[in-house]
Amino acid sequence: MVKAAFTGSFDPAHEGHLYVVRQAIKLGFKVLVFVANNSEKNYQHPLSIRRENAQKFLGVPCIAASSNNIGDEIKSFGCEIIIRGIRDEKDFRYEQAITDYNRRVNGIETIYIPAPPEFQHISSSAIKGISVCSIK
Repeated sequence: MVKAAFTGSFDPAHEGHLYVVRQAIKLGFKVLVFVANNSEKNYQHPLSIRRENAQKFLGVPCIAASSNNIGDEIKSFGCEIIIRGIRDEKDFRYEQAITDYNRRVNGIETIYIPAPPEFQHISSSAIKGISVCSIK
């Protein structure tokens, strides 16, 4: 069974993430989730809490990524492929640059799992925005 890495910040993990994990499993991959920090994002929770919450919600092993080059870490866990969810054309353009980097620098290919219509509007940023608005 091929090990696949699903990477992200998971702040919070949501139904779109769960859909990607379930689809990857249906395709025959053993999925490991790598919860990472992105210097361009502000997080509600520290990495350790995001990892714990993602593991509970997604039901697969989740690793708190500690490396600046997550590709090295992914390979050290025996992952041969990266799985990424995409909602729309904007996501695809963003992910394509990351895919090219991972292919060139880390020698790892990426498989995209497109979101079905009912999940195309879901993002962690949108969920955090709703949470902030409902608190006020």
